[in-house]
Amino acid sequence: MAKRIAYGASRTGYNVRIIDGNEIVKEYIAGNCRQCSQTHLHPDDSEAVQRDQLLKWAEQTAKEMAQDNGINEDTIYHDTDIDRELEEELAPDDEPRPWPEPFPLEEPNEQFGL
Repeated sequence: MAKRIAYGASRTGYNVRIIDGNEIVKEYIAGNCRQCSQTHLHPDDSEAVQRDQLLKWAEQTAKEMAQDNGINEDTIYHDTDIDRELEEELAPDDEPRPWPEPFPLEEPNEQFGL
């Protein structure tokens, strides 16, 4: 079976996978923050990117990964199983979970004259 690319998104980020047969051979994971693609913000945060936009970014990333890896763009598809998987990671049970507090900003470093 030829390689294919699947993508999906939730309210906190998106995931793009290159799949060969039944094996994920490369994966890109991104959060929902405009300033840092690796940051996952609470969906209600004013800085959080909405799911519709995340799906567009996931599709664009999938196209870039196809080009970079010599994979036909016709193999790219939106996998709703990835959507569900990402949403389940957000809330794996019926109990509400507290959202982690953001890391505190570090004090300016005197060594660098800040």
